[in-house]
Amino acid sequence: MTNADAAEEVTPGRPYESPLRRAQAQATRGAVLDAAAALFVRDGYLRTTMKAIAGEAGTSVETVYAQGGKSALLLACVDRALGGDEDDVPLTDRSDFAAALARPDAADVVEGYVRAFAVVGARAGGLLVAFEDAAASDAATAELWAVAEQHRRQDLRRLVEAVAERGPLAHGWGVETATDAVWLVVTPRAAHTALTTLGWSIDLMAEAVTAQLRALLLPRHTLPTSGT
Repeated sequence: MTNADAAEEVTPGRPYESPLRRAQAQATRGAVLDAAAALFVRDGYLRTTMKAIAGEAGTSVETVYAQGGKSALLLACVDRALGGDEDDVPLTDRSDFAAALARPDAADVVEGYVRAFAVVGARAGGLLVAFEDAAASDAATAELWAVAEQHRRQDLRRLVEAVAERGPLAHGWGVETATDAVWLVVTPRAAHTALTTLGWSIDLMAEAVTAQLRALLLPRHTLPTSGT
């Protein structure tokens, strides 16, 4: 035992945290969330049981409950799918979105922002559709979904605000009306349908949604010409 190890053992009020134990705990949580997300998408949130998650993860039910109740697992899965990791960073503060919002031209802002959203949709679309489907028949899940939808609207409002900062919005709309219009068009279900039912690539989906949002947000005289 080194002097540093001995000091850590005898120093009061300073509990030792093993890096190995921490890594094992993170791996266990990751396995549980992977299993939960897969089952929520495959079987639906309401039909998925904690026992089924434990079986899928190859662990005990007690270990699954240690990660939180089923609704907590759902939210953790959604957050991880949206961000691509478990870092506590708002979606629109992440690098791809921040870079898009910083572009000088409004049409380019829309293109970059939609592309970032398309990547998120490919990663999280199936889970978000399962979340929405559960909300349709379960009051508690409906409350969680309503909060998630408000967050989605706030994320899309960032796009509209960025466009409005670079010039007038189309149709004489204000930021709130334009945000509502974008919120109606850019949905998890639409993205999931494009990628699965239609078999579109992320690039094609981003191209189609970019065209829609440019028409919604940009005055006609500022729209890019075809092919740009």
